[in-house]
Amino acid sequence: MRIASLLLAVAAATPASGQPPDVLVIVADDLGWYDLENIPTPNLDYLASRGVAFTRAWGTPFCSPTRHTIQFGRHPGRDGMGGVVFQQGQFGKPDVNNPGSPFENLSLAELTKAVGYSTGHFGKWHLSNAVAGVENEAPRVHGYDTARAVSIHNLQTASGISSYYDWLRVDDGVEKSEPEYATRAQADALIQWWLGETGSPRFASLAFNAPHSPFGPPPADLLPGTYTVGPTKRHQFEAMVVAMDTKIGDVLAAIDLDRTTVFFVTDNGTPVAAPQQDPSKLKGTLFEGGINVPLIVSGWGIENPGRESSALISTVDLFATIADLTGARIPATSTLDSVSFFPCLRRPKVKGTRRFLFSENFAPSGPGPKGVSRSAARNGRFKLMLFDADGDGPVPNRETMYDLRNDPTESAPLGFLTPSQKAVHADLLEHLRSMQAQF
Repeated sequence: MRIASLLLAVAAATPASGQPPDVLVIVADDLGWYDLENIPTPNLDYLASRGVAFTRAWGTPFCSPTRHTIQFGRHPGRDGMGGVVFQQGQFGKPDVNNPGSPFENLSLAELTKAVGYSTGHFGKWHLSNAVAGVENEAPRVHGYDTARAVSIHNLQTASGISSYYDWLRVDDGVEKSEPEYATRAQADALIQWWLGETGSPRFASLAFNAPHSPFGPPPADLLPGTYTVGPTKRHQFEAMVVAMDTKIGDVLAAIDLDRTTVFFVTDNGTPVAAPQQDPSKLKGTLFEGGINVPLIVSGWGIENPGRESSALISTVDLFATIADLTGARIPATSTLDSVSFFPCLRRPKVKGTRRFLFSENFAPSGPGPKGVSRSAARNGRFKLMLFDADGDGPVPNRETMYDLRNDPTESAPLGFLTPSQKAVHADLLEHLRSMQAQF
């Protein structure tokens, strides 16, 4: 997807009078802005032509924490989620250091059900495990009426081998082996539910495993007729993105964009560098290649579609924005970090209300204390990264500051700061510390 090509003049959609919009959240796995700009994705291009592409959205460096922000509107540090949620006993992690998303948190499903929405989750979950008391039933315990074609963690067979063509699929709590290519199965499950099993208003979460590993050629019918899959992991990764875009096209054919608001977002950047990318600045890091995630909002509610926005947006903000879209009320008792960017959808000149963004990963997960913490904060131009090697111990922190306007690849850390840069540094550090102090 070439961002310059998104600036298309498309008439604004008009919803049916008096009807609340349907809402669909599509989440891709391990996909960055560079990938969308350099891989042919005509259906995502079309989605962007009907919406807004937010170029300064931040997630976290890893899958589970970002998905937590989307589903619950809370920074993962509030719930001890420093990294990926593993299956019980995997990698030798103590159970106390492997929490899933707490069931007492208000979810998007519970939020929208309260105002009459039918709710469904399809695809990857990766927020729960047996440590939390349930595993296969987790999406429904968190409030989803329907949860199908679910991979509770990453794709795997019964023997633990990763495969898109043989994986453990969970339909409403029932597990079975699934030979259908996962990207197709997950999209088709959403389409079947959307068209045949429920009516408006609907809220659905479609979370692809693609294009996460294992890398390999997708089915030929999901690729253009002239498309050739090269031999490297990067070639296979790109083919998997193209196949996912094909299935997104099927989804868009099934829904009505005139009365549906679609959020397309990813959890973090890719682990498979293209030749022009620095592999040390992608997934798992707090560089922009790891946390600056694609975010496109399209369909109903968009004024002047086909535009970009430089507003500072966190993935945690989808929660409050969807509350505004659906008319749902967030209880005063809920502790959230979410800030609605609904005004950015309705009014093109609105720059958003956030002055800063924050992202973090830490270890070990769990109630603390944190042994290692990596955190970052940015404003509209500058970014501060902080590495704390031993929690609150005596080892000095390592700080790095970048000018993202003049150094978007983060190749030239600022050394001797000017007086004005020192003031910016102080503001960023104060914000970063204030966020960390909350959890």
